[in-house]
Amino acid sequence: RKFFEGIRLCRYLKMPEWLSTRLKEAAKLKNLDERKPVILRSILFDLISFSIESEQYERFSQLSTSEKRSISAIDNSLKYIKEFYNENLSLEQLLQLTNYSRSHFIRLFKESTGMNISEYINKYRIEKACLDLIYTSNNITEIATANGFNNIQYFSRKFKEYMNCTPKQYQKKRKKLTER
Repeated sequence: RKFFEGIRLCRYLKMPEWLSTRLKEAAKLKNLDERKPVILRSILFDLISFSIESEQYERFSQLSTSEKRSISAIDNSLKYIKEFYNENLSLEQLLQLTNYSRSHFIRLFKESTGMNISEYINKYRIEKACLDLIYTSNNITEIATANGFNNIQYFSRKFKEYMNCTPKQYQKKRKKLTER
């Protein structure tokens, strides 16, 4: 129990295909299926054990004061990104929040999230765009702009990079699933 109290899982786990497949299969089960809660708990334990085995976690209870300050600075930066993701964010804005040097902040951010700053911002924007593609009737250009992308080609390229399909393909496929 002490071990689990002192760790934090990475924000974006790199899951193996077999675990993703199990999640997809569990999602297909009906809510009334009595096996579903047991299967979901099993998947949760697999997810936790995989993240620990693959060292996709961070110990925070044993961190020094400066390390705790660093985590707090990164958390503040992440909160800022999540609040202003649809605006034109700059590294300088994030540096002002933390009072760290450019190189130190970039290194801490990469260690904490596993991504560089622009990758993290783009991935977060794409996640938000996915929701808009499913739940709004806005066109792709409006969704891209509303989520901080000023260039539709760049949005489409990044979307395909992260989601393995175009925004239009994603929208069609997901809307069919939600209409059922």
